[in-house]
Amino acid sequence: MSYHINIQRGYSFPAVSSAMQKAIRRGDAKLAGYWALELWASGFGQYAWRRLLTGSAEDCWGILTQEVKALHDSYTDTVAYT
Repeated sequence: MSYHINIQRGYSFPAVSSAMQKAIRRGDAKLAGYWALELWASGFGQYAWRRLLTGSAEDCWGILTQEVKALHDSYTDTVAYT
């Protein structure tokens, strides 16, 4: 099954998800952040957080995964109080 979901700027959802994962694997934080923000701005914020957490666990290991989880927890706590 193929999904043809376009996000805010017309990018293909699967292409953006893949680009973010590849940027993480290549250690390009700036590009990974760009794609994560693109997903978030398009209403896929929870998906972006899951992919960032998964990518950090698969490709970066250790303390970085804990940092991503802490950022996510802070984000969800902040959103809950706004």
